[in-house]
Amino acid sequence: MPARVVPTTDPPSIGAETDYQRTLERAQLEEWYAGFLHEVLAARSAGEVRQQHLDLTALHRERAGELGEIAEEDGAPVVARQAVYAIPGGTLDEQAAAELPTLLAQGLLIDHIALVGAAPFERRPLPIAAALQEAEQLAPLVDRMEPLPSLEVEQPPPAQG
Repeated sequence: MPARVVPTTDPPSIGAETDYQRTLERAQLEEWYAGFLHEVLAARSAGEVRQQHLDLTALHRERAGELGEIAEEDGAPVVARQAVYAIPGGTLDEQAAAELPTLLAQGLLIDHIALVGAAPFERRPLPIAAALQEAEQLAPLVDRMEPLPSLEVEQPPPAQG
């Protein structure tokens, strides 16, 4: 017989809660930022490309709002949408505009994978779905997808002989 009552789950640590809140805050900020930049890219585009950027703007803003609701429920900082954000490099020439969707998808993929690792189990569905969506966006934009640093398989050291 146990000498004390054994909890069914580990109590959350202060460090784990801080990591979760910090990661949740960053994911909100990056989603708002991605929504803004896709809106900028839509303004520079026409036709189907413009609509794709507008659809991504709506997706990122919806995710940011959902993350904000989670943050509010969990006592984490809620990041408000800003009217304007800084454009990388100050201006957006054709080359930078062409590279931006790849950079945004890569950053969001990493942010959401980090959030999956830091979030309690019941909060993981949204970042898992977001990470998969970002991977789908990223796949046709790059020749090769490198393993994420936290998921890269470590190679055993060479045998000494």
